[in-house]
Amino acid sequence: MVSDKLGAIQSDDDPSMEAALLEGASGVFERGGRKRLEVDEEQVKELHAKIGELAVANSFLERKLKPWGGK
Repeated sequence: MVSDKLGAIQSDDDPSMEAALLEGASGVFERGGRKRLEVDEEQVKELHAKIGELAVANSFLERKLKPWGGK
């Protein structure tokens, strides 16, 4: 197993990671056009929502921490 030889992938990690590596690694060295990545629109929306939540939380904490030497 590649992960056993490299030691970079833990045995409890997702086994599909190794399969994806073996499947796509040769493409790194090939010339020509790249395959267009598939975009999961639902996941993009979820990530944008999470980024918004984190931005609001960060802003809130920034305001509340100012009296204690925050930014």
